[in-house]
Amino acid sequence: HGVDTKLFRPVDDLKRQDLRRKWSQLLGIDLTNKFVVLSVARNQGRKMIPESIRAMADFAKDKNDVVFILGCDPGDPAGGGINIPRLLQSWKMSHYTRFSGTMYWRGLPDQEYRELFQISDIHMLSTSGEGFGVPTIESASCGIPSIVPDYTTTKELIEDTGVGISVPLAEKIMGTWNVYRAVVDKKKLVDAMERLYKDENLRKEMSRKGRELAVKEYDWDLKVFPLWKKFFYKTLGV
Repeated sequence: HGVDTKLFRPVDDLKRQDLRRKWSQLLGIDLTNKFVVLSVARNQGRKMIPESIRAMADFAKDKNDVVFILGCDPGDPAGGGINIPRLLQSWKMSHYTRFSGTMYWRGLPDQEYRELFQISDIHMLSTSGEGFGVPTIESASCGIPSIVPDYTTTKELIEDTGVGISVPLAEKIMGTWNVYRAVVDKKKLVDAMERLYKDENLRKEMSRKGRELAVKEYDWDLKVFPLWKKFFYKTLGV
């Protein structure tokens, strides 16, 4: 669990605008001077994507400068029959929402996901729980703040580090395999997006902390692989 910080890295404003022009064409929506919210999560029940959509609908209802990018496959069979395009239509979100182009059987290349993080202002999840949270640390490495429910690994990755906002829960429910799952407080999720939308200085501070955290604690070459090497050598008595 870690990140290639050489690949997932921040870009300057000129490069960011170049990438936004590129993705404006790929996604069919103008990203110029927009507040871009990215959500990278597979379309499966545990990720609670409908909750992200509901929160986004409330957040964007009084704004005309927001774009929502979903990094999932709306046709993923793991979605359990949830029709995401229909949800977007019912909440009148189709005109400012786009899918990244990933398919459940073929993800996007890392280079393209890196660019999606680099063109975004924030990364938002409504997940019911994570074993680690790879998109969260990839986002941090690119200098993009994340908003994640305050459950499972969020305390370690977000709350204790200041690289994003941890959102309180509305409830916990029993899921499969007798595992409790989080249900995020939708109003608090919207409040967190509003806070980062209005406070550019806070986004910049979280951006700096996120990059520092990724390089210091989660870089594959500098931190993660040496720890595994030490563990295996010790175990094998080498």
